[in-house]
Parts: sequence; structure tokens; C-alpha cells
Amino acid sequence: MVDEVRAEKGEQVEAPAVNAEAGASDEAKKETADQNGNADQNGNTCKIEKKEEVKENTYTNLKVCFLCAKPATEICDKCGLVGFCSEDHKKLHRPENFCFPFMVEQKEGVGRYVVATRDVEPLELIMWDNAAALGPRMGCSPACLQCLKPADGSFRCCNCNWPMCDQKCAEGNAHKIECETLKNAKEKVEFTNFKEPHDAYRCIAPLRLLKVQEKIPEVWERLSYLMDHTEDRRKDEELWNNYQTSVNKFLKSSNPNLKDEDINRAVGLLWTNAFACSNGGGQAVFPTFSFMSHSCAPNCAHSVFPNKTLALQAKTAIKAGEEFTISYISTVQGSIKRRMKLHDKWYFDCKCARCMDPTELGSFTSAHLCQVCHCPEGYVIAT
Repeated sequence: MVDEVRAEKGEQVEAPAVNAEAGASDEAKKETADQNGNADQNGNTCKIEKKEEVKENTYTNLKVCFLCAKPATEICDKCGLVGFCSEDHKKLHRPENFCFPFMVEQKEGVGRYVVATRDVEPLELIMWDNAAALGPRMGCSPACLQCLKPADGSFRCCNCNWPMCDQKCAEGNAHKIECETLKNAKEKVEFTNFKEPHDAYRCIAPLRLLKVQEKIPEVWERLSYLMDHTEDRRKDEELWNNYQTSVNKFLKSSNPNLKDEDINRAVGLLWTNAFACSNGGGQAVFPTFSFMSHSCAPNCAHSVFPNKTLALQAKTAIKAGEEFTISYISTVQGSIKRRMKLHDKWYFDCKCARCMDPTELGSFTSAHLCQVCHCPEGYVIAT
């Protein structure tokens, strides 16, 4: 889409230990009272207006939720750098005693993107995210629907008749999601060639995503903020018709209640936002991580773990307010190939600093050596 996500970086500031001696109790009372207001000689507390503390090297907008930009109803009482609109979004900011240093912003023509709420050090953990859905990659060769390893056809699920590794995989939780739906399909799938890509596997990940819509509405709500490029995908008639046949038509034969609109949305979410996992044999959508923008010289890197969790780390020092970026494709490719892939898959023309520099930030990745002078520094570059 088992290593566990590395522990969060940075020291946690612990509250001062309470002095057990009787003589220290009054001081402890005074300290507690001062946090909420002034205390009189009888120990009564009266609230006073606090002055808002100005924090250096931070970037905040406490009026809106850090994730969805709805009006904030609460501010994080630990870091004080982000606001939330709900308890669910609060847990996404601070899932396990660590405040993630990011917030999501939006810009016309770009969409949503992620920025730092404070200065971030190299290798610092920025976020981790759990997969909303994980399945075989689009158009893969026959694979086990549980573990996603290549299948040879020697074992079939006794319920849906799709290739699996063994009975243990056939009874696995991941396969249970779609097993009954596949069983009910009026159009039965034939598996004869186990080496070549099989279009039927295009439907599995979208089906699992549709099950999320049905059973886990809070996760589907997070996916509602992501782009699906449905209108752009319609322009490629061959690809669009392929999905209409192998995904829409097949799934509606399994469940007549499914709508084309929802299926197209699920396919688009995967097409636009899914990342490779399971050693390249699978794909997964991570709702918060999918806000990340692309750069051919990214300042962040991510790792996907076998437990369907993704961790994002900083590669360089990142200033408060600076955008976090990743690379959607391999950075060792030349400019022409990179930009062509980005345009064909994500429908944008990359204008990052590297793409705008003929030397590609001094890497000369797309340069040719001069064949006349044979000088080691005789680069021929596009201008």
C-alpha cells in the first residue's frame, strides 16, 4: 500500500513533578490557579483576560480548521498552532501525543496543499496517515486479493472463484470486503493467462473505496476534499471506455444499486491520488497525505509500511509557512520525460524551480556532453 512507524522526533516537555512535601502544596495551588486566572488570599480563582502569546518562527491561521478550512471551534492546547472544527480532525493533528507541524491551505488553480506551521528540522516526522483503501494496481496480472502476491491459478476462493494463494488468504479480512460482491457478478471473469495484465483487476480497489463510502463515512468525508480529474479523464476516450467496461459495467452487474457517478469518483480518486505499495504490486489512497503537492526537487520523502501506514519525513530544513512537497515520479529522469508523465497522469505542467532551470538546479540531468570538444564540462542544454 511488520515495521512500525518510527517514534516521533523531538523531545516532549514534561510538566514539573509535584512536590509531595506539605510545604509545597500552597505553591502548587498558586501555580495551578495562575494558569487560569488570579487567586485571592482565600484560594478563590478569578479569571483574567490572557494576552495572546506571539510565537516566533510559526505560521498559523487559528480561525479555521487546519484540515478542511471550516470555522475552528477549538485550538490545540498543546502546540497552539492549529485550530479544529471537530474531534475527528483534532485526532488527525495529534494522534499519539505528538502535534503534526502542518496545515492545509488552498489556492485557485492549484487546489489544496500542505504548509509548515513551524520550522521543521531535517528527518523530522511531519505526519503519518492510514490508507483509506488498498488494492491491486490498475491492470495488473492476476494476483491474490488478500496479500497481492502474484497468483498462478492453483487455488481459487471457493466463494467468488477468484485466484488466491490459499485458504488462509481466501478468508482474509481484505478479501472479505469484496468477496460477496464478486460472487454476485452476472459477468463471470475468466482467468487463463496468469502472466499478462488482466483488466478485471481494475475494479477491486474502486470497489473497496466504495465500501469505505458505505461503511466508514468519516474517512469518505476526508476523501471529499481530493481531486479526481473526471472531466480530464473523459477526454481520453480509449482509456475512459476501458474503465466503463472493466469497472463500471462489471460492478453494476454485481450490485445494481451502484451509480456511475460514485464509481467514476472512486476510480478518479485512485487515478489521481493513489501511491504504490506492497513492493509495487498494490496501490493505496492516504486521505491526508494526498494533499501533498509535487516538486521535481522535493523537500520531503515518504515510506509506506506493510501495516497500511505511511510516514512523511522532511529531507531538508523547512521554514514555517513553506510548502511541503514530494515527487510523484522518479527524480532521476530528465525534464522532458518527467513533465510528460506529470501532464499525462496528473494533468498539470510542472513549473517547479528545477523544471524552470535549464541546468535543472545544477544537476544537468537532461544535458548532453559536447561531441566536438569532448570536454568533461562541455554540456549541451536546452534554452
